[in-house]
Amino acid sequence: MIAKLYVSFVLVTMTLAAAAEQHREAFVCPLNATIAPCSCSFAKSIGTGVALDCYNKGLTDTQMSNILNAFLSSTAGISPLTKLNAQNNSLTKVPGQILKMTASLWDINLACNKITSIPPGAFSSPSATNIGISLYSNKITSLPSNSFNLPSANTIAIILDSNRITSLPQGMFNYPSATYIIIQLSSNQITAIPSTMFTYPLANRTVSILFDFNQIKTIPPGMFHYPFASSVSISFTSNKITAIPQGMFNYPSATSVHVALNFNQISSVPCGILNFPNATAAAIYLDNNNLSTIPSEMFCYPSATWIQLLLSNNQITTIGTGTFGGIIIDYLTYSASILKYICIN
Repeated sequence: MIAKLYVSFVLVTMTLAAAAEQHREAFVCPLNATIAPCSCSFAKSIGTGVALDCYNKGLTDTQMSNILNAFLSSTAGISPLTKLNAQNNSLTKVPGQILKMTASLWDINLACNKITSIPPGAFSSPSATNIGISLYSNKITSLPSNSFNLPSANTIAIILDSNRITSLPQGMFNYPSATYIIIQLSSNQITAIPSTMFTYPLANRTVSILFDFNQIKTIPPGMFHYPFASSVSISFTSNKITAIPQGMFNYPSATSVHVALNFNQISSVPCGILNFPNATAAAIYLDNNNLSTIPSEMFCYPSATWIQLLLSNNQITTIGTGTFGGIIIDYLTYSASILKYICIN
């Protein structure tokens, strides 16, 4: 799952780059000696600038810094760096040159290193419009509030899975101009979510937010409100959530929806949640909780042609009349529940 959605971001950048590739520009890389053992080439997947490949080169912080300095030379006429792959090295910090390059960088991969912290403003830019940042499998424990300040960004992917993050500052990951957003924070040690996060008023394409395998107990009311998004994925698998606020997970414009709340401690599901009337495909995971009843007319999706609904390993005794709204469900599991009454209309 870590790589899955990041790949989807790469596919978006490739789509955006298609026209640029038809008019492929001349590009200039630094001298090979200044960037060894890395390699430089035209950034084909971006369609502009150059790509620096430093994957699995055993680079230290000093070595990485010296290599990136070659792209900041004022006399060399070097093409802008738009793609950086520094995955699987020995970096302990984010290279300081990143901040100077964020406006041109579309794809920054610092995954699988030993980075312990992110400096304030490290990935911030007032002008960046499309950016993917991968920091999964590091040792990051905290995030400054302005780490990812990207007010003009339209397409954003930020991957922070498999770190040691315990808390999130107020106001983080709010992008007023974004229409396509992927935020992944799975496999950390997060215990709470501030209420002023994940605000995307213009999101009309994809919104995907992953918090799997953390220690979150509550979801603040009013979060994850995306009335214009066409595709929504919200996942809280394996946390400690006990209740869902009223009005959550309602997506009137979405045609594809995935909501995962399985492996939690949820004891009841309020009416008026999980409402996506125009969804043609929906996946809802509520298995492995403490549910005892399902409200009437809970899962009514008149436009759906494919639905996956998981309710297994609960304590369900009653599923109310009209719960499934006359739809045909492709995959429904409620095994290991203690069902006494089912009425599907």
